[in-house]
Amino acid sequence: MASKQDSGRSYHLQCTGDALKTATAHTKPEEITLFGSCFCPFVQRVWVTLEHLDMSYMFHSLQYYEVDPYKKPAELLELSPKGLVPAIRLTNTDTPRALNESTIIMDFLEEYLQAQDEEKQVDGAKAFVEAIHGFMKLFERAEREGYTQWGLWHEHGLLSYADVMAAPWLFRATNVLKQYRGFVLPEGELFRAYMQRLLGHPSFKATCSTEELYLDSYERTSAAKRKMVAQNPLFAGWSLKKFKATVINDIWPEVLFFTAIGAMVALVSELTPHNLSISSAVLTVLGTVLGLVISFRTTSAYERYMEGRKLWTAIALASRNLAQVIWVHVPFERVDKKSGEQISHVQITIEKKTMVNLVNAYSVAVKHLLRSEPGVYYEDLYPLVCFLPRYSTHTPEVASDEDMLPMWKASAMDAQKHRTAHTLTSSRPMSPDGSGSEPRESKESNKEAAELSEDQIYHSLRGRQQRKKKFDPEAALPVVYSEHPLQPARNPPKESVFDYLPFLRIIKLLARPFRRSKQQPVLPTSASATRSMTGKRLKPEAIDSNVPLEITLFLSSYLAWLLKNGQLQPALATAFTNAISQLQDTVTNLDRIRNTPLPFAYQAHLRMSLWLYLFFLPFQIYNSFGYLTIPATAFASFLLLGFLEIGQEIENPFNYDMNDLDLDAFCLTIQRELHEITAHTCPDPSEYIISAWNQPFAPGDRRTAEEMMNDVSHSYHGPDTGMHSIRRTLLKSWWDVDQITRN
Repeated sequence: MASKQDSGRSYHLQCTGDALKTATAHTKPEEITLFGSCFCPFVQRVWVTLEHLDMSYMFHSLQYYEVDPYKKPAELLELSPKGLVPAIRLTNTDTPRALNESTIIMDFLEEYLQAQDEEKQVDGAKAFVEAIHGFMKLFERAEREGYTQWGLWHEHGLLSYADVMAAPWLFRATNVLKQYRGFVLPEGELFRAYMQRLLGHPSFKATCSTEELYLDSYERTSAAKRKMVAQNPLFAGWSLKKFKATVINDIWPEVLFFTAIGAMVALVSELTPHNLSISSAVLTVLGTVLGLVISFRTTSAYERYMEGRKLWTAIALASRNLAQVIWVHVPFERVDKKSGEQISHVQITIEKKTMVNLVNAYSVAVKHLLRSEPGVYYEDLYPLVCFLPRYSTHTPEVASDEDMLPMWKASAMDAQKHRTAHTLTSSRPMSPDGSGSEPRESKESNKEAAELSEDQIYHSLRGRQQRKKKFDPEAALPVVYSEHPLQPARNPPKESVFDYLPFLRIIKLLARPFRRSKQQPVLPTSASATRSMTGKRLKPEAIDSNVPLEITLFLSSYLAWLLKNGQLQPALATAFTNAISQLQDTVTNLDRIRNTPLPFAYQAHLRMSLWLYLFFLPFQIYNSFGYLTIPATAFASFLLLGFLEIGQEIENPFNYDMNDLDLDAFCLTIQRELHEITAHTCPDPSEYIISAWNQPFAPGDRRTAEEMMNDVSHSYHGPDTGMHSIRRTLLKSWWDVDQITRN
């Protein structure tokens, strides 16, 4: 089946339409043989010339050799060593000649025709002289009127060299470029009339195939170029946020310092009798070594960046596989072993959908782990895991803080508030608009709910309703009460004017003693300071989180329960186990990337070496640059320090910078895919296979499955001929597909 990127079309090997008629009329051996392909514009140039000059020739479309233009026949390679078309072969000369460049062929053909007739030679010479004078006059006229007129541009003009040179491309602009590039030809009455005369000329029209040929032939090339062409990231959609994504904020103090050193060297050497220049003998050697080391530093950081992306792909793949095993292969039919009664489909569906939601929660938990955001109290995570048990005890045992499970202990769960939040959730569920439904008649629940105010119990919609975001993917999640205020799903550092004007941080530094210290949040988040006073990025402190591990433990215990109750086959249990193992292996490797920077000794030595190099750079280049030492030092500092800082920034690609991986988009993609899996109805194959839409034996037999089943008199249904007839049809299908799909 053709993919979305490839419709299955291919370039044609034989002309169609009028071009096929023209080619068919020139298949007998002649003195001139043209080698070409039906969709090549260079071939069409020569072909139009042959038709217009009314020369006898034999046209060899490559179809007659049963090859395409990208599989060169030996006969063509004898004429054109590179196998390029067009190529012509002359057999009436003393030594057979060959030409293989369209413009050269066109010139030769005109001269060749003139050489056959003395009168035409004279006329051609006169025309050549006139053309020279006419060419000069056209230049003069172009200066006065801004355009030139020759050939078919005149209403009664004749086809000219310029027309033939331009016609194939103008013709393709009306179909290929219009179809694949949205190209629009210039407007204007004169131009439209010229195009009609040019494309409707008998010589040109005789060489044109049908429009489908050109569209099919150029589709793959067009698709490939669309993939390759990309906008310049520096100028595409430029904004202040993109400016903040550069390393200017990180390196400006160092660049300023070394530029000042360059200015000092230049000014002292120019304005005083002292010359501060030194020998530049070591400049080349050290510069080369530092360049290689910085390149290695940047390359190693980019490898970590790409490895992080690959690992997130592995999480998406494992999540899909795990969800498919749970949703498709865990049976919907189940009998309670204790009572022997059939368990309702609703209960089983709730069970399976809950476990798929837990798979979704895993990727979200990994996202928060990598961003050093501990715990479960986030708008996109808590609604997916709030149903998990919080204590090691079981009902009706009384639980205490000592019985709290690790995930909730690490999240600093408030036991008293949790009991009230649980009561509110069960007695007053939230609606999507944030309003509570009528409470149930329970004096105990009303009493517990009254003990804590709404300011102390939080529902998962509260923060989002206050922020009123246009894009709110968390609105698709369950709505529950929480004992802690839920942090936003995405909590990037707050922006300020200092992020865009880093030199103003000097004012912030001077005002620091006069500011009051703000109280730090209870739970550490990424919204804390991420830049130093000079504007340099600060790496967030790596914080451990056991939430992903806890989720995999619940998934593993669910697998054990399925096996214990005989609900999963061993092969599928292996797939289930492998998917969980892949999730655990992936998060371990992601955590390795986050917590394992390059060794400090390597980074420190590289940076100090670069500082020394840039410090002595102006002393070494002053004799050659003079005052230009100042901008030269600034440029060298910006270049080298920038590459070094880029390597340091992308080695941990899991935060909120524009240069980091978009973890939120990855998680939302996984969420959409898992919901798509649970939307699958797992129908009986007989419900959709035997239908009027299904043609299983095409192209060998294009009847529908319904027709084949109803046609009981067909040989397919014969006791002796059934399978033999079916195999023959399948063999025919293979042969047809093999012939149709080969270029």
